[in-house]
Amino acid sequence: MFIFKLIFIFVLFLNISSSYASNIKNSAVIFMYHKFGIDKYPSTSVTLDQFDAHIDEFSKEKYSIKSIEFIIDTILNDGDLDENTLGISIDDADKSFYEIGWPKFKQHKIPVTLFVNTSTIHKNNKNYLNWDQIRQLKK
Repeated sequence: MFIFKLIFIFVLFLNISSSYASNIKNSAVIFMYHKFGIDKYPSTSVTLDQFDAHIDEFSKEKYSIKSIEFIIDTILNDGDLDENTLGISIDDADKSFYEIGWPKFKQHKIPVTLFVNTSTIHKNNKNYLNWDQIRQLKK
């Protein structure tokens, strides 16, 4: 996992015009989510309306949504990523991902990468996924 996180650093996070981004070989935009629809944490939670708008946008044909593993492998092996390649990461394994985020991503066949804080999971924190839920998501 450490090497994966280290490699992840090399993925470009672009917040620039698409004309400039299209001139960069093998770039991708990675969207990172933490929580879904949790009003108590507005700085780390996407509202349900925002999330629906994101899903609608991601579903447009102009985007090529790939797993982060695929994006990293392509960059490391000097392959070619499609223009407007996107990746989706979920940080911390909040339970709202399991209940709200994952069903919508799955419905729209959008691949996601879940990064898990194992100490939180180990402590059986009720706000985060448990190991059985994580295994279920992996399937």
